Amino acid sequence: MRIVQYLKWLRLEDGGTVRFVIDLAELLSRGGHEVTVLSCDDSAAPDAWKDGGPRSVAVTIRDLVSGAVPRGAADRPTQMLMGADRAKVREIIAAADAVHVHGMWATSNAQVARLARKLGKRTVVTPHGMLDVWSMRQGTFKKRAFLKVVSGPMIRKADAVHFTATAEAEQAAKWLGEHRSIVTPPPVDLSGYETEPDPAEAQRKFGIDPDGPPVVLFLSRVHRKKGVERLLEAAALLVERSVPHQLVVAGPSDPPEYIKGIREQAREFGIEDRIIWPGMVMGPLKRSLYAAADVFVLPTSQENFGYVLIEAMAAGLPVVTTKGVDIWRELEESGGADIVENTAEAVADLLAMRLADRDALRRRGESARAWCFKEMDQAKILAGYEAMYQGRA
Repeated sequence: MRIVQYLKWLRLEDGGTVRFVIDLAELLSRGGHEVTVLSCDDSAAPDAWKDGGPRSVAVTIRDLVSGAVPRGAADRPTQMLMGADRAKVREIIAAADAVHVHGMWATSNAQVARLARKLGKRTVVTPHGMLDVWSMRQGTFKKRAFLKVVSGPMIRKADAVHFTATAEAEQAAKWLGEHRSIVTPPPVDLSGYETEPDPAEAQRKFGIDPDGPPVVLFLSRVHRKKGVERLLEAAALLVERSVPHQLVVAGPSDPPEYIKGIREQAREFGIEDRIIWPGMVMGPLKRSLYAAADVFVLPTSQENFGYVLIEAMAAGLPVVTTKGVDIWRELEESGGADIVENTAEAVADLLAMRLADRDALRRRGESARAWCFKEMDQAKILAGYEAMYQGRA
């Protein structure tokens, strides 16, 4: 098949949706399909794509009010594909068998979906958690208006609406009306985790003592919804209770100035000098950092899937998270994940219990790793997407 993926911004700093599109494009390409990834900023497209595999094509959007849209600009409903770029997208879609649009709040998404329908192409839309209860409570009026005028028609006229978890589909049902719903997990690329990562590189680079106290790791965007504030408060409670631990808070700040407030909060709690702040960590160093930790904590308000949770578990790391993750039921059944109430006290209570027995933590990590490689089987996931694009799902 010839498959077009459209994501407005293919930028690493935008998190899980970008990772989803890249992994899906590579999985489909390995499966023998011709994949074109369309975006208005393809800075995250892997260099290896230039030598074959998925094709990345950048197009330009313009703002009806202000004109040119610079890289890194915030989304606005007046940003659209126009003129030669719209014609370019139409030409690419005309040669495709299926078109997959990612996200809900971009006018250009609706444009691409409309072009695909007019050309008689099978059209799939993935909301990526943007219709979850927590997400819809943020900027509610604007989102409801946009949903009514732009995203709603796109969803209702799509051949399929794709979700990565049943709980995500359940939450989205309130907003969608009549639609064709398909649940298929993301194509998480675990090839770098087939051999258990070595902690030595991260221990050296970040000063983590392998003979020191248990290491609690947060690795994600440092963003309000990820619950870093609750984790810092939980860490302060652990200090009060004399529970030995070393906290690592890794990831890019979103927005860039947000980290200043987080570090100020850590100072107020008197724990900043107890925290390691690696910033954004990628590739082999990230895998090493997972291996250097004893437990992974993501006290998030909302994740439609949570790539970092799967990565941590694949590295043999037990995880602690909340029901804000749409796959929390599946994670809990793995034997390697704890699901807690989204409060600092609940996180601290759970960590105090788990950190008291590192051998038990290692056993939970082994269960987490085994579950990951069973449930994230690439051949099974590829078959699911092929069936969706062919209209067999």
